[in-house]
Amino acid sequence: MRIYRIFLQNYRVFEQPLEIEIPSGLVGIYGPNGAGKSYFIESIPWVLYGRSRTSIPDIRTSGSESDCEAEIEFEHDEHLIRVRRTISPRGLVKARGWVDNDLISDGVKETNRFIQSTLGMDVEAFRASVFAEQKQVAAFSDSTPSERQKLVLSLLGIFPLDKARDLARADFRNKIDQLKLARAALPSSEGLFQQRAELSDQLEKINFQLDSSLGTIEKATSELAVLEDGFRRLEEIKRQREQIVAVGKEKRRFYNQLLKQIGTIEESRKKLSELKSLMEQSSVDPGALESLRTEISQLTLQIQAAEDVARAEAKLDELAKKGECDSVEQLEAETSETSAEVIQLNTELKQLVEQISGLKFESKVTKEKVGSVRIQLDSLNQLGRESTCPTCGQLLGDAFQSHFIEVMESHKILENHLAQIEGEVDSLENKRRGLEEKVRQLSLRHDRNQKLLIESSMIIQQISDSPSEIEDLSAAKGRLSYLRSLLKEQEMAHERVLRLEAETNQLSEIVSQSFEVEKSTESLAQELNDLRNVLNNLNFDEQRFLKVQSELKRATDFLVTAKERHNRINIARVQVQGSIEKVEALIGQISDSQAAIDEFEVEADTLGRVADYLSEFRKSVISAMGPRLAIVAASIFADLTESEYDLLDVDINSWQIRISDRGNSYDLGRFSGSERDLANLAFRIAISEQIGSSFGQQVGLLVLDEVFGPLDDLRKVTLLSALDRLKSRFNQVMVVTHGSEIKEQMPGAIEITKIGPRRATAQAI
Repeated sequence: MRIYRIFLQNYRVFEQPLEIEIPSGLVGIYGPNGAGKSYFIESIPWVLYGRSRTSIPDIRTSGSESDCEAEIEFEHDEHLIRVRRTISPRGLVKARGWVDNDLISDGVKETNRFIQSTLGMDVEAFRASVFAEQKQVAAFSDSTPSERQKLVLSLLGIFPLDKARDLARADFRNKIDQLKLARAALPSSEGLFQQRAELSDQLEKINFQLDSSLGTIEKATSELAVLEDGFRRLEEIKRQREQIVAVGKEKRRFYNQLLKQIGTIEESRKKLSELKSLMEQSSVDPGALESLRTEISQLTLQIQAAEDVARAEAKLDELAKKGECDSVEQLEAETSETSAEVIQLNTELKQLVEQISGLKFESKVTKEKVGSVRIQLDSLNQLGRESTCPTCGQLLGDAFQSHFIEVMESHKILENHLAQIEGEVDSLENKRRGLEEKVRQLSLRHDRNQKLLIESSMIIQQISDSPSEIEDLSAAKGRLSYLRSLLKEQEMAHERVLRLEAETNQLSEIVSQSFEVEKSTESLAQELNDLRNVLNNLNFDEQRFLKVQSELKRATDFLVTAKERHNRINIARVQVQGSIEKVEALIGQISDSQAAIDEFEVEADTLGRVADYLSEFRKSVISAMGPRLAIVAASIFADLTESEYDLLDVDINSWQIRISDRGNSYDLGRFSGSERDLANLAFRIAISEQIGSSFGQQVGLLVLDEVFGPLDDLRKVTLLSALDRLKSRFNQVMVVTHGSEIKEQMPGAIEITKIGPRRATAQAI
């Protein structure tokens, strides 16, 4: 793995867009305490795995309203990989991954799976193999054996195995406790068999009672069926009787309605004769009525046209008054005069502007002359009669005074002339402003009058197009009122005739139905007589019907009582059967509990063996990993020290480091601080490589955080030289430090700089 580029924006203290090209080999990341160095390197696991030591809201720059964006571009297995993560202001995290500029993953879960499969390790393994802090390195020699063992096993990932072993032991103890409780809670089954026999005898007696009640129900049911059959026949005769009575009542009601309708027909005949006589008296000529409507419509249009002309003439007078004139003709004349006056004033204004421009040019020339003479005077003020001429070098003598006075007079004349020109310019400017204001006022008045003339011409055209032919408007309105009144009277008379015609048609329809009504009346009278005969032939006895109905109710009640008794006996039978099933279930539970206890014993024994196996497996893992770790640490220590010592040895029981020098093995306390630093660093790097080997991957990246903190200058130089020799093992080694002097001794460096409260930036040096 080789990181090429890191891009950050609104990420922790890096608010402004930050894009850093990361060099290969040894790279120093330096800056003052609290500047953001740790934040910078922590962006690597955050972008790759989405894991941070703080919550999501704390990753975004405080106070920012934009998205947090972080991107890393790196090379792995000869492919260029790019990963980007963003956090929206609402806390929504998005992630994407590209391989050789092809989008491979889109989403947080997909990207996490993509990175884990690409690098071959999860985030915990990545951090343990890539990131080494100063406290971790020093702890190998400065801490107690138990603390040192805990640190090494934690880095190597042995703790999950310890946890599994401890869980197996805890499960074994729990199983033993449960087994004891189960044995104590197992009940005796001796009395349950006796209880089951007693319940079986009780069930046999209940079954006998149930058979007896069933015979009673069958007998009552048979008797009830005979009664129900007789009652149904009587009920059918009653139903036929009630149906005939209902039909007779309906026919009687209809017969009475027909008799009343015959009376109505007689009254309609008389009224029909009266209406025909009244219609002859109220007739109206439809042609005269239509002619009257046409005349009213034409007269209405003529009056509206005359009124429109009157309003238009009033509008013309109003427009003339808006233009401050007595008539439209006067308004037109005044508009022409104003236009000519505006043209004349614009001509005068143009001439005046040209005159002012000439005077301003003359003023400018005069000012330049005054300035030139002023310079000459200043020069003469610095000279005297005894001075030499600046040009020829001769003594000025008596001619100096006369020349000085002549120059002063010339300066005064030029200044007076300049003041006169400026006065004329001011006067002409005032006159120009007056003319411009007058032109503006006249132009406004001309524009207003022009608009009024356009509107007047439209109204005059409207008057000329009007078709009005009325000379006396008042007489025409009177005639229109009279015609409308006359039309209303004739329309009312016509409506009366129409209503009379409708009523006459209705009465004629009623009279025309007289034959059918009389025929239907005779038919209904015959039907009513037939229904009376059928009703008499049914011979329905109400008292006999009520007696049979009472006997049927008694038989029904007896059957219901017998069924209720049968149900109670059946319920008792079900309860006894339930008790028998409960006793049998208890007997079965006791048997199952005994079988479960036997299984518990097997499981407890199995868990005990698993705990023992895990303990032995942990020992075998450590015994296999320890020697490999010691060999790798020794190889790295030889590279760091250029094989100055015989061997770096690691005790896999206490994880204590010893150095062999000239055939003798010594504790680290015998050696200098620089040598102890190199031994601890070699052991920590060996752990990183061991973790990578466990996952089948060598990341090729190492980050050392503040390993220079407590070192003096000599130890820093020694450690830097050793780190530079790690280039064969790692593509990049990033060293985080707050010492700025380190940058001069590293091939590549990145400086973190504070730019305000809780804000920082970075640059490659």
